[in-house]
Amino acid sequence: MAQQMTFADIGTLYNSIANELQGGVTPQNQDLLIHQVSTVQTQLQNLINSGALNSVDGAGNPAVSVVHAQNIVDQMNFLKTEIGAFGTDTYVPKFINDVVRDVQDIVAGDTALTALAHQGNHSGFQQVSFLLTDPAPFPDSGAQTETLLQFIKDSNLLGALRHLPAPIPIQMRSISWKPMFRHFP
Repeated sequence: MAQQMTFADIGTLYNSIANELQGGVTPQNQDLLIHQVSTVQTQLQNLINSGALNSVDGAGNPAVSVVHAQNIVDQMNFLKTEIGAFGTDTYVPKFINDVVRDVQDIVAGDTALTALAHQGNHSGFQQVSFLLTDPAPFPDSGAQTETLLQFIKDSNLLGALRHLPAPIPIQMRSISWKPMFRHFP
């Protein structure tokens, strides 16, 4: 059996998973990601089962952090399923993203878990990944803005036009209009 990881170590592994998922799931990393998610799940469940988190909220206080930690363990089932299903449905990347963000939000919203995640110079379950380089600012220009505004106008026009009656086919134009509209007042 693998050595028990601390909550901070588990969170650091989770950061690695989240960073890898930003690049997408591929046949080359799919099995590794599932294995890493299983490790997060098993290690965290072991922490919960051992009672290591029972006093995190303080003696006599409800074990809210334990409930949150169990929720993270349960979320790993969804994450493994969606990583395994990557490429089978257009919504899978969204589901993966939702689970990753949910877990980060759970830790960020629980002061005791946040403190555990930052022990020993860790920053586990961080909400924003460390970037190797600063993101490039969006190079907006007047021409780009005008193009985008024109695209929006054109799209709105097309949307409005869909409510107009369909054009009459050429072969129908020679037919008298009167018989076609007899049933209208």
